[in-house]
Amino acid sequence: MFLYWCERLTFISLCLLIFVLPASIGGVSIFSCLAILFFLLYKTAESRLAVIRGQAWWSTWKTEPSSVRLTLPLVCFVAINFLATLWSDYPPQSRKAFVGKVLGHVFVYLAVRSAVNTPRRLRILLNILCVSAVLISLDALFQLWSGHDLFKRASLVEGRVSAAFNHPNGLGAYLVLALPLLYGSVILYCRYWRTRAHSLLAAVMLGAGFCLSLTVMGLTYSRGAWLGLVVAAVSFMIFARNRLAVVFLVVAVLAFMVYVQILGAYRHVSLVSENTPAATGTIVPWQNGDSGKEPGVALPALPQGEAQTLYSQDSIDKIYVRLVHMGLGGSDRLIYWRDAIKIVRDHPWTGTGLNTYANTIKKYNVDRGLYPHNGYLQMAAELGIFGLAIFLWFLFAHMVYGVGAGRGMDPDTNLLWNTILAGFAGFLAHGFLDTTFYSVQHGALLWFFFGLLAAGHSLAKGSQKEPVCQ
Repeated sequence: MFLYWCERLTFISLCLLIFVLPASIGGVSIFSCLAILFFLLYKTAESRLAVIRGQAWWSTWKTEPSSVRLTLPLVCFVAINFLATLWSDYPPQSRKAFVGKVLGHVFVYLAVRSAVNTPRRLRILLNILCVSAVLISLDALFQLWSGHDLFKRASLVEGRVSAAFNHPNGLGAYLVLALPLLYGSVILYCRYWRTRAHSLLAAVMLGAGFCLSLTVMGLTYSRGAWLGLVVAAVSFMIFARNRLAVVFLVVAVLAFMVYVQILGAYRHVSLVSENTPAATGTIVPWQNGDSGKEPGVALPALPQGEAQTLYSQDSIDKIYVRLVHMGLGGSDRLIYWRDAIKIVRDHPWTGTGLNTYANTIKKYNVDRGLYPHNGYLQMAAELGIFGLAIFLWFLFAHMVYGVGAGRGMDPDTNLLWNTILAGFAGFLAHGFLDTTFYSVQHGALLWFFFGLLAAGHSLAKGSQKEPVCQ
């Protein structure tokens, strides 16, 4: 009975975690801790029971043979994070991040992998996520109307909705994951509207929620999120390979085209560059003898405070100037990426240490943002190239494992599973344009979905006995 309730409370805590995630950072921390606590109690009691039966205590931690390929990259990733605390430039910060973030995320991952073991539980989790996404979209519309959201009283950010997230880009990243799931749920309920009375009502409500969330994504004016949605739609078409996936791709591309037109009219920026006066700066003429140019030839416009870059002999700075000259200086991200690449160049193998980027960047550029707006570059700067390579190994191992697991599922479970893969692919693509991997809410979401992918083969076996629609 104790084992039963610990396992059940682990799943309930995970459901509450995914429900409050978009609205409360404190709620994420609380329910993550509860899920970890009940999971560890469950595993401890299970190990004790195994010893009583004459088995090895660690036998209860064994995974099925097909998921062993996920364990090695996980262990390596934890190991490289631990080593990064030893050679860190700021050891106390690194140790705190290792215990509070890395280990916390890993245990959430293990809890999801263990607790979400039936298609019914998968359906419950996805339904909760869909409801939460619709509620946070309603909160965003209320914020647009009243000027502040309901949960945190957060104001609009330069006219952009953020709901309870700290920034509109955060809301956009969350919706990249949620929109494919909403679409897949609508399709699933539409399949059974003739035989089940509640299916038609559920399909209509989820369809309205999908349209609402799609509209809110446009109101975030988050270019990275829009690109992430297109990546998710393309991924869904690759994984599902049916007409329903083509419809979703068409919807995503049309929405993207509308968003881009509104972006130029409302924010006066393009998809890849800032055209506002604050971001443009002034054009500085070439000096005599500079780079072999004739005097009086105009230089490309650079953001304020970056004019000195024009005369830099650093190869990275030269590439940066050329890209700005091509009109590719989107929202100062080239500056952030340039500085992050310099850190990687100076600390290529070991990085500067876990959770040290905000301190290290001040040595390179004191006037700009503290984060590179690229989760992969930040990881390379902190953990080194080896650390990034291990994370990419971990990522691709889970995606390949998830794709393989989906092939053994019944059609209904497979539909929802493909939306999970597609949304997660879009979320990972968004990580190239923002630092969502390192926020409390999105970091928990990242490892939560890694855990879902790791549970894939267990779900595939269960779907043959208990389809997700039952």
